[in-house]
Amino acid sequence: MARISDYVSNHKYFDENYNVNNQNYSNDFLDGLSASAPKVSSGSFSLSDYSLIKSGTYGKLMKAYYAQDKAQKANAGKDSSAKLTAMAEAASALSKSSERLMSASLWEQKTITEKDELTGEEKNKSDYNWTDIEKALNAFIEDYNSTVEAAGNSNTKSVLRNGAWMTKTTSAH
Repeated sequence: MARISDYVSNHKYFDENYNVNNQNYSNDFLDGLSASAPKVSSGSFSLSDYSLIKSGTYGKLMKAYYAQDKAQKANAGKDSSAKLTAMAEAASALSKSSERLMSASLWEQKTITEKDELTGEEKNKSDYNWTDIEKALNAFIEDYNSTVEAAGNSNTKSVLRNGAWMTKTTSAH
């Protein structure tokens, strides 16, 4: 049984004009189109298909299809600007919270005045500001998780690799 793709791939006009980059895509593309096309008889193709081939419509359709396919493949593995912005913001916030957590002033002991509830007497003692340390630590944890999540949503291999490295490094310690 002859198929459109058999005819088209052997048709000189089609081969000269519609081979993209010296590759014959007629079998791949036209097999799907001819599968549902009405047949004149069991051993031939439809006259409307022949008309579309002769007029160049199939060729134009194939060029558009493969141009779109090529563009999609070129964009595969790339992140949108919205994703890149989200990753940059998360990384920036992580950097700031890391700097805050590592600042020397956060870890300095301060003189704290406490009032005894029973006697009302005020006492001075030297201690860390645990409230500020807790806030800085919680901010770091939230920013770290946001950065790892943004990296996990990436389509770029190097970003995914770095996100995996971050989680592996922090889980090891």
